[in-house]
Amino acid sequence: MELYPSWLRKLWKEWDLRVTVLFSLTLQIFLIFLGNRRKYSNKLWIRIVVWSAYITADSIATFALGILSNNLIELYDKDHDGAGSSSSLDANTQLSAFWASFLVLHLGGPDTITAYALEDNELWLRHLIGLVVQTGMALSVFLMSWTAYSLSILSLVMFLPGIIKYAERTWVLRLATSQKRRESNRSYFFPVNGPYPGINSEEDALRFAEEDALRFAEETLNISKHAFLDDTIPNRRYTLDTFRILLPEYALKVIEIQVGMMYDLLYTKAPLLYTCWGLVLRLISFVLTCSVMVLFPVLVDKHTYSKVDLSITYLLIIAAVIHDIYAALLLVLSDTFAVWLIEHRNDSILTKTLNCFPLQIFKWSCSSKKRWSNNMSQYTLVSVTANKAKTEMQTSKFLDTTRVMGNYWHCEVSDDLRKLIFMYAKEKGEDAETNRRNMQWRPPFTEFYSTIGIREKQPMTGYKNINEEFECSIIIWHIATEIWYYSDRYDYKQNDFRLKCKMIKRVSRYMMYLLVERPSMLSAENSEPINFRDIRKEVEQGILSRSRSRENSEPIDRFDKKFKAEACKSLLEKSQYSEFSKHGHLIKYAVELVYVVNDQSQSLESKWKGIENQWMDLLGYAARKCIGNEHAQQLRRGGELLTHVWLLLFHFQLTDHYPIDSDEEE
Repeated sequence: MELYPSWLRKLWKEWDLRVTVLFSLTLQIFLIFLGNRRKYSNKLWIRIVVWSAYITADSIATFALGILSNNLIELYDKDHDGAGSSSSLDANTQLSAFWASFLVLHLGGPDTITAYALEDNELWLRHLIGLVVQTGMALSVFLMSWTAYSLSILSLVMFLPGIIKYAERTWVLRLATSQKRRESNRSYFFPVNGPYPGINSEEDALRFAEEDALRFAEETLNISKHAFLDDTIPNRRYTLDTFRILLPEYALKVIEIQVGMMYDLLYTKAPLLYTCWGLVLRLISFVLTCSVMVLFPVLVDKHTYSKVDLSITYLLIIAAVIHDIYAALLLVLSDTFAVWLIEHRNDSILTKTLNCFPLQIFKWSCSSKKRWSNNMSQYTLVSVTANKAKTEMQTSKFLDTTRVMGNYWHCEVSDDLRKLIFMYAKEKGEDAETNRRNMQWRPPFTEFYSTIGIREKQPMTGYKNINEEFECSIIIWHIATEIWYYSDRYDYKQNDFRLKCKMIKRVSRYMMYLLVERPSMLSAENSEPINFRDIRKEVEQGILSRSRSRENSEPIDRFDKKFKAEACKSLLEKSQYSEFSKHGHLIKYAVELVYVVNDQSQSLESKWKGIENQWMDLLGYAARKCIGNEHAQQLRRGGELLTHVWLLLFHFQLTDHYPIDSDEEE
């Protein structure tokens, strides 16, 4: 019994090469237009599509080369004397052999993505071996199908851009390895003293424009590279003196530009494209590809070949040209090219001509270009849901226990939060400047433990290491912040104050998101991981006990802030918690914290100011403890707010990259 009928085998034999070539082209289109979008988008579907296309593209192109080579060998073996020649190949076989050059081009990949993750850069030797083997396979196909016809000449012309693109990809992967990045940074000259030229006071900072932000970001990019490599660098005041003077919006703009540039250096062909050799190679590839597009319909007799194969060939040629045009457009709109235009705007007739048009694009791109997602993900252990079809006992859930980790949402990073983060970093930088040698970075939650210990007449103990204490502190403060926010909602008298409290709540939920979804960024390496499901059950038990004791129970059929306040109130009235959950004591500590802070606060404003300071300290502590490699990994997911906080602290010399006992040069 045949597993596959003969007609199906015959159909696949006829279409296998066509299907794989079209599939390879489709994957390249996905990578071309979506490969760079993950830089400023944290959407899951984009990551899935890019990941699937990235890991499949090389295999499909190699598989297509194998089919093509096997077909040619079979045609040669059909000759009785075994002395087959390319002159015996039919026209359609010769046209399909022409596709080998485009498959090598596909193996070179688009400019928008060379590595999906940082680990791909470290495997550049594997790509080098693939370059030799797969190029050799394509060359054998080219030689077996060589004829005196013009199609063979076009194959040779198209073969050169493919080799160039494949070699570019391998070289860029090598440049993006941690070892090569460290070697390139060692030869960089660090500015020593003084702020950015022309910015010596706050009055001068008012004249700091988009062009200055771009130039300053590009000048100090090599300094930021040390942060991503976790290298210790000399203690210099250039960035520190400048950031102390800058306005918050421009300081964060500089960070945003540097984060975008770092993504380009790590995950795209930017390290080569912005060099003279890279531009020359790109120009050669574009000219050769365009020449094939022009000469193919002129030199090739269209009536000799199959319409299907001709259509596929035209698709391959047009896609190659469109890719080069799209890559050139991205190059012109890039921050690096804008910096080059600014610095050479008056150097030659060429740049004077270019400035008439691209600087308008530059002004638009600086203000509206997306360099990262500009989102902060939200995750909360405190979530109120209601369902009209169920009883209150089933619907009045303070925490939906059916939700699993991964259920989070996103919100935009507001300008007020940006300003708050900058002012926090600036204040910490000024404090550190006064006593840098004796500066100690205490965990921001130690004072909280002593406060709770006083109320309970015993210290809060039982944690094995500082990471576990930090993680539990995030949970405690998160639950307490949710209770404060909904319990105080009737006391908000000013809209600005309400928005500020909402901003603090979002920071709380962002830290919970990092703890649940990105624990590696918080150095969460506990031997016994936190069971968030148990914590949810404990919180729900506190709410359900409140629901049982209510005399006038009425079902709730909508999301209601009033009910959220009632849910928080029921937690405060629940003084005893079961020992069912291993982490149930965290809820108890959160409730105790609410009581302690409420008793010690003189006013609502002072209380929320203290909550704000605590969350800023937790955020800054987490940013400082996260290693540079973790920050670099998040760039491919749209970026994290924690990375921007970390890089800002780095420029204020508040991270461990600067040796405290080093002598500053005058």
